Amino acid sequence: MTAKIIDGKKIADRILNDIKGKIKNMKEKPGLAIVLVGNNPASEIYVSSKEKAFKEVEGYCERHNLSKDINEMELLNLLNRLNSNPKVHGILVQLPLPEQIDENLITNSIVPHKDVDGFTSLSLGRLFSGHEIIAPATARAVIHLIESTGIKIEGKNAVVVGRSNIVGKPVAMMLLEKNATVTVCHSKTKNISEHTKKADILVAGQGRRCRD
Repeated sequence: MTAKIIDGKKIADRILNDIKGKIKNMKEKPGLAIVLVGNNPASEIYVSSKEKAFKEVEGYCERHNLSKDINEMELLNLLNRLNSNPKVHGILVQLPLPEQIDENLITNSIVPHKDVDGFTSLSLGRLFSGHEIIAPATARAVIHLIESTGIKIEGKNAVVVGRSNIVGKPVAMMLLEKNATVTVCHSKTKNISEHTKKADILVAGQGRRCRD
């Protein structure tokens, strides 16, 4: 089979243009609040990219840069204000958070209808139970890229390498919903190559190299 390279940028540009057209016809512009705690270089790149994309589609965006020494109560107070702010329709807290902050507590303090990352327990629970939800963005993008090839997911053997709540688990559940037969591998899986060689669809979402 000849390999086909997926032009992710082309697909992303098309999606952004479509969103921009929809926003142009809205009376009220959608508002996004981005919260960045600390000065992690990778997080700064991700946040800047998200902020840039949202401004390109002409949405309302506000960014909150917080000290790495902030405590949980200060962060929770900010999120409570954003939850009740009618100009803010979506809240994005960039992960990871400093070690003194409980990520699960912070994530679940976002009201579900503003959880644009799909990271709250309610959002993930709805995903795992097969209900319509806002899925984690990376997982949703993976499915979109697979479908953009024209390949039918139903009936395929899909192997997902990685089991994080952000990528691996959501991708696996979304593939199951589309009737693929799914195997999830991770850093403790023995002989990973035996599984990946059998894959019709292979998704690599492991944060570090896996060894057989």
